[in-house]
Amino acid sequence: MKPKRAADQYRRANLEAARIIVADVQRYGGESAGLVRWARLFVSRVEAPPADWEAGPLFAAARAA
Repeated sequence: MKPKRAADQYRRANLEAARIIVADVQRYGGESAGLVRWARLFVSRVEAPPADWEAGPLFAAARAA
């Protein structure tokens, strides 16, 4: 299945990169490195969006299409 939007392609590429970084934290500078902190944040937001997150009407309509 092909992604519908360019944002989906970037999200998939970023998620892959983030998972690689999280898999070998020491190689990428340790826990305090900005890259590692970004990767952990990105993975947590993509895999489990915040409970209070809600798409606005335009995004909900676009996602339904």
